[in-house]
Amino acid sequence: MFIERLDGKIFTITEIKRLSRELFEDMEEDFAVIWLEIKNKGKQLRFIELETLGGFDLDEMQKLMSEYAMPIPDTTKIIRDSKEVRVLNFENNPICTVAFLVNLSDCEDSTIGLDMVRDFLTLIDSMGTANEAKLLLATYDTIDEDARALLEKSKITTLEPVEVLRKINENNLNIALDEFQTDATMDSDTHFTTEKFGFLLDTLKNANSNISKKNTLESLAEYFLNGVKGFKVLDRDYRGPSEEIDLLVANESEDPVLRGIGNPIAVECRHRKKPASSKDIRDFRGKLADIGLKAGILITLKGVTGRQFNGVSVIRDARKTGVSIIVVAIEDLKKICEGKKPEEIIRDCFYKYL
Repeated sequence: MFIERLDGKIFTITEIKRLSRELFEDMEEDFAVIWLEIKNKGKQLRFIELETLGGFDLDEMQKLMSEYAMPIPDTTKIIRDSKEVRVLNFENNPICTVAFLVNLSDCEDSTIGLDMVRDFLTLIDSMGTANEAKLLLATYDTIDEDARALLEKSKITTLEPVEVLRKINENNLNIALDEFQTDATMDSDTHFTTEKFGFLLDTLKNANSNISKKNTLESLAEYFLNGVKGFKVLDRDYRGPSEEIDLLVANESEDPVLRGIGNPIAVECRHRKKPASSKDIRDFRGKLADIGLKAGILITLKGVTGRQFNGVSVIRDARKTGVSIIVVAIEDLKKICEGKKPEEIIRDCFYKYL
């Protein structure tokens, strides 16, 4: 399945949802390839094909299972391990007691038969936990009818390729579409508009994963700061000798308040749901000190903690040493959609914790 957009326009939320539905249907049958292009800047996204899963070894199977089906802690015991079969024993796991990972791709007969299932049940009996055990069989191989009937009778849950594939590709699709949607918005026009800013806010709200939330929040911050008169984003994902900065911004503002904040400005985007704590602010202040900067902007989803010995007190202490830390929350940014200018948001947030 191919999807192309070559007219330079932005995908709307409605279009993204429609594309998602079509791609999920296609993925269940085979696989999907997306080709998206904005003004000759193309990005190809290829998802895992059903037939490739059979070539994964047990280590790769366990990793996929842990990422997309059920977390596998480091304390998990391996009670049997061969090239074709791995048996995992979980402690204090309400979802699963024992998991059987099977890969017969290198065997002459790559079908799971009755004898193998009986062998699994014998192993469970020998462990003395047969009655309480919650059992899972994960495989990319064919299960014959008799073996499947015994699995169902023994209440062994099976995790088969289509289920794994759908979860993997759905996760990748959500991340990819979120990132592309943001990229398309950023590439199509550098002029700041309230409509485009609102679109980015909406994209952040609909982001489905931590990766997409992080990337979308950074894109929103970049667009917002480039909209402040006199500000210019110099670098994104800056990597210094011992520090990482989400955005590095030049401050050449003619506004006396904004000019007094400092130049350049380090920006950190915090996509976690909880307010920034005193530790978060101290860590950011330490990062500024390491780089030798006097100005930092922290863009958060939930602002900063406000109790005694909190983030606000760290901001105030920093100001005593000539370091400006400005916290901009999403609630502050929403005011742009109500008519406020980006520079007014920065100015208001600068005065917020005096």
